[in-house]
Amino acid sequence: MDVDTVLLSVRERDNWRRRLELLEQTLSEIRDRRTAMEAQMKRLRKDLQRLSRSTGVPGVPRSASSPGRTIHARNAP
Repeated sequence: MDVDTVLLSVRERDNWRRRLELLEQTLSEIRDRRTAMEAQMKRLRKDLQRLSRSTGVPGVPRSASSPGRTIHARNAP
């Protein structure tokens, strides 16, 4: 093996190591975001359950913008 081949191999190895470090860092950031989102979803579920219990309505409560009961008028004979 000549020196140029060895140097090229070392450079390529270093490039792959940098790529691997970047991928590991990105994966770690994604895992952290996922953990934070899971915690947020857990808090939201608890809030929805607490709100559902306090309103006495089972299940997910209706939003303020959704209509309540719809009353249909009868057609006059």
